[in-house]
Amino acid sequence: MCQAATLIQASFRCHQQRRYYSALKQSCLVLQRQLRASLVMRQQRKKYLEARRSAITVQSTFRGHLVRKQVHQQRQAAVRIQSTFRGYVQRRLYCQQKQAVVTIQLFWRAYFNGRKTREAYLSTRTSIIT
Repeated sequence: MCQAATLIQASFRCHQQRRYYSALKQSCLVLQRQLRASLVMRQQRKKYLEARRSAITVQSTFRGHLVRKQVHQQRQAAVRIQSTFRGYVQRRLYCQQKQAVVTIQLFWRAYFNGRKTREAYLSTRTSIIT
């Protein structure tokens, strides 16, 4: 009977150890699965961040290109406005100077014609009187 009790005890201990081993193995598998999932998550996050960084770089480069293009267009528009205004100012100045020249010429011709007329009058008067 002692031998039977020992055999039963050994079988029970064996069964307990198998259950303990099975639970330990299952725990190890769960830990390994979580560790592998964590590693995969880190790799995926790293890839995502790299892709995101690349996308941001492309977007910022393109936006910079658009802004530079817009600044160039605004600068060209400003130059066009400035040149048009300067041309207007110069044309107005030219018209004023031309009007001044015409006025001076008018007065000079009137003065000159007046002198000629006076000289002709005086010449005629002296020839009539003498």
